[in-house]
Amino acid sequence: MKFLGVIKDDVTLVLDDPQRFASFKTRLKGFQIVLTLEKYYPRRSTKQNNYIHWIFQTIADESGNTLDDVKHYCKQQWASTVDEFGIYKLKHTSDMTTAECSEFTEKILGWAATMWPGMDLTPRAYDNAMETL
Repeated sequence: MKFLGVIKDDVTLVLDDPQRFASFKTRLKGFQIVLTLEKYYPRRSTKQNNYIHWIFQTIADESGNTLDDVKHYCKQQWASTVDEFGIYKLKHTSDMTTAECSEFTEKILGWAATMWPGMDLTPRAYDNAMETL
């Protein structure tokens, strides 16, 4: 279970939803637990997700590939890691932070600019495309 909060200057923890935490804590009474604190990084936004999927679809339309093929290629190139067994793991955009998604998008835009120099994949082109729907 994850809970969001802030550690204040006096090092006190202030939770976003203390009642939910209290309810969950009650269910764990008597059990040994693991408590992990880590810095929160916001996940990519819905707007970022919509934009990057529009980019995938536009590239797919231009290249004759499917959206899934383009998405897989891009993730393989710029959003993959290799585990300890040598197996490639593709990162889902839903698991990316806003910063990671922005970096991923920039890499795709750079690649697309070299492959299809006249293709307009700017945010303005995306906004215009969405207005015509």
